[in-house]
Amino acid sequence: MAARQAEPVALLRELVRLNFETIRAYQAAIRLSPATLRPRLAALMADHEVQARRLAAETARAGAHPPTARDVRGELAARVEGAQGEADVLGRLADIEEEVARAYAQAASEAAPDLPLAATLQEFQSMCRRGRNTLMAAQGGNP
Repeated sequence: MAARQAEPVALLRELVRLNFETIRAYQAAIRLSPATLRPRLAALMADHEVQARRLAAETARAGAHPPTARDVRGELAARVEGAQGEADVLGRLADIEEEVARAYAQAASEAAPDLPLAATLQEFQSMCRRGRNTLMAAQGGNP
């Protein structure tokens, strides 16, 4: 039974870490983007801050230490920092949102019987997909 409980905690920890990585990517995008785009990016980043806090609280409630913002390496931010122009920044963020949405979908399907927060994971997945669609629309592409 202990092995079954460790897996959901590991999933939660990975999702917290992934959200902190995504927050760092948005911080990079905000630095690189024109002032007119920054409020929209900040709002999307705030979604990930909420997700990280809620998942960190669930991780702690499960008896584990959640990752912190200091635990991330900035891999996703590096992707954004390598972008060439506003459209590229938005496209890279949209790709990151899709990756996070897929991680939520996988976590919800793998851990649903063990985690009472499967509905929360699905809610966060939807938030990421909406974020992706917002970024694609700002980029001028189809969501």
